[in-house]
Formats: sequence, C-alpha cells, structure tokens
Amino acid sequence: MKLTVYIFLSLIFYSAFSQSPDVMLTINRESDTPTYKRLIVYYNCNYVIGDSLHESNISTNLFDWSNKRNDDNVKIEALLWKLPYTKLNSSERNKIILEAGKLAKQINSLIQEANVYFIMAQDYKVANKNIDAYEYFYKAIDLYEKIGFENVPNPARNLLSYSDFLYKMGDYTAALKWLSIAEKYKIPQDRFIKMHIPNTIALCYKKLNNLQLSIYYNLQAIDIAKKDSNAIWIGILSGNLADNYISLKQYEKAIPYLQTSIALAQKHSIIDNEVEGKVRLAQCYLNTNNIELAFNTLQKIDSLTKEDCSLTTKINYNLQYATYYKIKNDANRELYYYKNYHQLKDSAFNQSFGLQFANNRVKIEVARKLEIIKQLNAEKKTSDFIRNLIILFLVFIAIIGVVFFYHKNIAHKQKQKLLKLENEKLEREKLIRENELVIAEQKLQEFTNYIIEKNNLIEKIQNELSQKQQNEIKKIDKEIDIEKINQLSNLTILTEDDWINFKKLFDDAFPKFITNLNISYPQLTKAEQRFICLSKLKLSTKDMANMLAISPSSLHQLKYRLRQKLNQSGDDIEVLLD
Repeated sequence: MKLTVYIFLSLIFYSAFSQSPDVMLTINRESDTPTYKRLIVYYNCNYVIGDSLHESNISTNLFDWSNKRNDDNVKIEALLWKLPYTKLNSSERNKIILEAGKLAKQINSLIQEANVYFIMAQDYKVANKNIDAYEYFYKAIDLYEKIGFENVPNPARNLLSYSDFLYKMGDYTAALKWLSIAEKYKIPQDRFIKMHIPNTIALCYKKLNNLQLSIYYNLQAIDIAKKDSNAIWIGILSGNLADNYISLKQYEKAIPYLQTSIALAQKHSIIDNEVEGKVRLAQCYLNTNNIELAFNTLQKIDSLTKEDCSLTTKINYNLQYATYYKIKNDANRELYYYKNYHQLKDSAFNQSFGLQFANNRVKIEVARKLEIIKQLNAEKKTSDFIRNLIILFLVFIAIIGVVFFYHKNIAHKQKQKLLKLENEKLEREKLIRENELVIAEQKLQEFTNYIIEKNNLIEKIQNELSQKQQNEIKKIDKEIDIEKINQLSNLTILTEDDWINFKKLFDDAFPKFITNLNISYPQLTKAEQRFICLSKLKLSTKDMANMLAISPSSLHQLKYRLRQKLNQSGDDIEVLLD
C-alpha cells in the first residue's frame, strides 16, 4: 500500500514539475516583493513536485527574508512550511504551530489563523483524534467562509482535504456541499485537484446509492486523468467505474474498465488493486456465464489473496469461489468457501459496526462541541453587536451633537449678523426719523410763527385802523388805509389751505396723532380737532385764539364744550395731549 501511494504521488509530482521554475523565478527576483498569494502558488508547485529538500531550504530563506522585511505573513508561511519538510518531534511541531497561530492573531490575519487551524485538524486526523479534527476543521472552514473563499489562495485543496475527512466519517451529504465549493475555486493548473474533486464526488454519490450520478463523475475524472496521461489514476478510476456498473448489474459494461484497471495495476505493481480488480472481473464472468474464465481469473490470485489485500476483497474472493463451485455442484468446496465468506463477512460487519459506532460517537461529541462553539460564537456576536451598537449610537450622538452645535453656531452667527444688520437699519431709520422729526418740528414752528406773525400783523392793522377813525382822514392817509385794508383782505386767518399745510407739518412732527384722534373720537368737530392740535403745541390762549380767528372768550367756550364732551367718555384734554 505504501508503495502504491509513493508511486501515485511521484506521478502527480512529475505532472506539475514544469510549473515550478517560472514561479520560482518570480520569488527569487531581488526587485520583487513576494506577495502571500504568489508564495502560496510557489508552495503548491513545490508541494506537488515533492521537492522537500528545496522546500525546506526555501522555508528557512523565507524566514530570514520575512525578518529582514518585517513581513509577518511570510514569516508565518515560513514557519508552517517547516512542518512537513523538517524532522520534528510532536513537541517541536506543536511549538511551531502555536507560534504561527499566536503571530497570526497578533497581526489579525484571519487567513493565516485559519491555515493554522487546518494544519492542527490534519494532525488530529492523522492521529485518529477525530473529535479534535472535526473541531479544528470547523474553525478553519468557518474562518475561510468569513474571509470569503475568493480571497483565500487555492482554497480547493483544503476543501478537498476537509471533504475527504467528512467522507471518512460517513457524512457524505456535507462532503458533497464542500466539494461543490472546491469545484468553483479550483486552480486550472492544479491537475491533482481537477481530478480528485469529481472522483470524491463520485464516491459520495455511490455511498448515497445515486449510481447514475456516481458514474457521471467517474467518467469526468477518468477523462481528466487521460488528458494528463496519469496511468495510475486511470486504473484506479476505471476500477471505481466498473464497481458502479457491477452494482447496477451491468457486467458487460464493467468488464473492459476492470481489464484496464488490472493491466495498469500489474504494470505499476499495485498488488491490492490487481487482486481487487481480478476478483470483481471473476464476478462479472460468472454473471455473464463465462464460468471457466472466472475460475482461471480466481486461480491467478490464489496466492495473492494471502498478501495484504483488503478485507472486502477477501470476502468477495471467497464469495466468487463459492458461487463457482455451486455452479459446478461441488458442495464440499462450496461449503468451504461459504464458511470462509461468512466468517470474513462477520468480521467485516463487526469492524464496520465498530467503526460506525465510533463515528456516531464522534459525530455526537462533535455536534455537542459545535453547539457549544456556536453558542459561544452567538454570545460573542451578541456581545459584539451590543458593543458595536453602543459605539455606533455614541458616534451617532456625537455626530448629531457636532452637527447640532455647528449648525447652532452657524445659525447664531447668522442671527447675530442679521441682528447687527437689523440694528444698523433701525439705527439709520431712527436717525432718519429723528432728523425728519427735527425738520418737521422746525417747519411746524416756522409755520406757527408765521401764523402768529400773520395774526399779529392783522391785529396791528386793525388797531391802526381803529386809531385812524378817530383822526381826520387825510388824502394821503386815506391812500395808506386802503393799502392796509387790501393787505388785510389778502391775509385771511388760518384758511382751509393753511389748515391742510398745518396738518401736514403736524403729522410729520406727531405721526398718526390726528389719525388716532379721529379713530378714538369721531364725534369731534374740526374746530375742536384744531384746538387739540394747537394745545399739543403748547401755544398761549391768545396765540391759539388768533390762529383760530376767534376771540379768547370764544376759545374758552370751545375748550369748555370740549372738556364736557370728553368727560362723557371718561377722558380729559391732558390725556389726549400725552
């Protein structure tokens, strides 16, 4: 069996040899900085060609290179590459794995952390510690999923390895799930993966008793092996395909594939494959009535069945001999081989039952552990979610606060600016109003003075006329009187136009005073309104009487009537003048 594996790996390594030099040149160029993905490609090529000594040297060189350039990702790779190519005891190996894992967590490299978990899972798998293997496979694949398989260099290899483990544990449905993902991310140059993915899929479908799909993927795998001229795997896959046809009782179809498998096994001295193939070929001959061919085929492996062939092959070998002797009516020999067949079958059943029991126990224990891991992850996610939610809320509040105070500050500045402009505008308007009020008061005073002077002139003329009547009128004096009389007639006392002019000037000096007076006291006469306006100017009784062209006694009567009228409304003249 070990020889078979060695030959098989040697052929696979040889098929990938041509890939390594070109990739190696990209790593060794001084001008280049190797990236993690390029190093993985290089690693895969050397892994495939089996250049362990060179790979061990490269891992040491890369470790020095990573220290010089302070590249922790490459340092982790250099540590991990030492594992398969350096003679290490379990303690030294664990120390390197733990060192790589610790460094991966320090630099928060999920890919490298997942790689460390995967190596640990494979170590447990080899040691048949399936519970621990399950746990670390789960951790590794979970991290790969979080990262995204598209961001993981060559994830198909690890997914295929995980699927093989699931197949070994009898979890065929789960194996198919991960194989379908591996199929999506396979690297075209990696011929080993291209062939083994459909082969493993075929084996899973066979276990699930879906023989048609199993045959479909068998043929696909054989086609890839033929394109690569991979003789060993053409033989192995042909045998698997023949086994499917036998299960379907299509013995004629199975025979040529078995003959191919046997010929290639003999060529490469793969004894167990040769024995297994010939036993199944004898089975096909017996079921197609080629009795003597079946017997001759079985005779050729009589001595080989004592070698290290599988228990399943020995069971089938004894069954075919028993069937042959049954056809030949040789009851003694038939009984002999049937006895061997049943003993071996019981032994196989016990092994199978024990294995199944062990696998079930592993699955139960793994399910319990995974449930604990999921629960811990869920609690961590909840805790992280709450923490992130609080942080997000605090950040949101902080942003809202900053935005609020920023806008408040902007609004305050804008308000201050508008208030300043408004105050400046009000100040200007106030100055304008004050200037206008001063001008209006001046004009009103001038108009009042003009009226007073006008009344004084009239009074003077009237007095002069009165004195002249007492004297003799002379001709020259008569001419002067006539002139004064004409002047008097032209100087009417506070005409309507005078009042309009006076009112305009008064409104400028005391805005809305007259309007409010009319609204509040619509019953006032014009004479009373004029008296109130003149009183607002604080003129003497004489001046007011002159301006209104009435006697002081008449003015007193007007004032008395007005007071009476206002008293009925509960007001007083002084209230109006405020």
